[in-house]
Amino acid sequence: MSSRVLVLRSPEPSRPPAPVALPEGYRLDRWRPGPLELAPPGPPSRKHLLFGVGAHAGLFAGPGYGAILVRRGDAVVHRSSVYPRYFAFPFMGRDDLQVGATWTDPAHRGRGLARAALLDALARCHAEGRRLWYLVEEENLPSIRAAAAAGLTVVAHAERRSRLGVHALGGYRIVRWEDDAGVTPPGTAAAPG
Repeated sequence: MSSRVLVLRSPEPSRPPAPVALPEGYRLDRWRPGPLELAPPGPPSRKHLLFGVGAHAGLFAGPGYGAILVRRGDAVVHRSSVYPRYFAFPFMGRDDLQVGATWTDPAHRGRGLARAALLDALARCHAEGRRLWYLVEEENLPSIRAAAAAGLTVVAHAERRSRLGVHALGGYRIVRWEDDAGVTPPGTAAAPG
């Protein structure tokens, strides 16, 4: 079984991205796993629990696993997970980070929360001299628009493949690279020239 995704990447770190103000009443937090807190706040996810265990067990090529949370009051209304390179993303550089498993509460969509979280991840990558990757299903136009608005460009097309019949052991294989200038992602307007 395979699924097709767009692979977006940040430009070379040259200048930090401009921060985006969240709508009134929202705040951004960063979460890191701890010995007793393996999964980030938000909707329960077995995947996040496994990654928390994996972070302590050396699954990732380097440090950086965590999540960017947007809260309204005490409630988590958006979560973007941040992953260092591991076996599912062999095309990433050793120090690169990838944002994935992005979720926004349906009642809070359309308010720029995903874009704000991506810009926070980009600022972190810039400060650490890292690149940021973002994979998204080709038909997920809202997510593609958020990534493009944060300055990410499509650099490749990939497919997700299971390994040994197990989805969790699978990974992404690049099926086509774009030229280095990137392309305008589908469902977005071309950036003004």
